[in-house]
Amino acid sequence: MDPLKERHMTPRRQHWKIGEVAEQLGTTTRTLRFYEEQGLLRPARTDRGTRLYSDRDRQRARLILELAGLGISLEEIRALVAAREASGTGDEAGHKVHDLLGRLHGEAAALKARCEALMGEIEAADRLVRRCYDCPRPPTATGCPECPARKGQEDAELLKLVWQEQADP
Repeated sequence: MDPLKERHMTPRRQHWKIGEVAEQLGTTTRTLRFYEEQGLLRPARTDRGTRLYSDRDRQRARLILELAGLGISLEEIRALVAAREASGTGDEAGHKVHDLLGRLHGEAAALKARCEALMGEIEAADRLVRRCYDCPRPPTATGCPECPARKGQEDAELLKLVWQEQADP
């Protein structure tokens, strides 16, 4: 990099307050405090108690949010976080982390299968609902008794959310 340009660049920040980190990660300060209470995050503190998050803290929070958002339990995340510190040797840590990553891989594979099934369901529902394009009839059982989307609900159960018949009052 050009030394002249480098002098005029804004220096990289070293720490961020909790509200800034929450905004950057699309979460709440309460969530970050909860993760801290659970022992998953350990941001530095000023003498007055203000939390200061480093780049590493932000990265860790992002990973925790991502895992939790995918349905990984906090117990499993906590086990990953604590595995190295709770081990007496590198060998023990390696085996613990390996086992935890194996379980995480299994959960991710199951989640992937569920997502792929959902994608197939969405595609089937979309194929059926596109058959309603240019249909001038009302989208009800009486208005369109031969509706292909309504009839296809057995092949695309997602459409049951759309074509649920309302009970008579």
